[in-house]
Amino acid sequence: MNIGTGKGTSVNTIFEMLKKIIRYKWDAVHGPARLGDVYKICLDSSRAENELEWTAQVDLEEGLRRTVESFQKAGRGAR
Repeated sequence: MNIGTGKGTSVNTIFEMLKKIIRYKWDAVHGPARLGDVYKICLDSSRAENELEWTAQVDLEEGLRRTVESFQKAGRGAR
């Protein structure tokens, strides 16, 4: 099943969100497109909604923030 919002988000937007969350100070480095790169994708989560009664409860930026926090906590515990 796809889990998503049904709204497309560019990799550049995700980069900018993560850059802000982790306080990354460098700019993105862009290169030429590579064979197999996906130009555009948008996930339809209607099946998850219908079969699991699942809908997104947080927006993308909040989800990314929570994911970063989870990775940071896991990294601290592994030391």
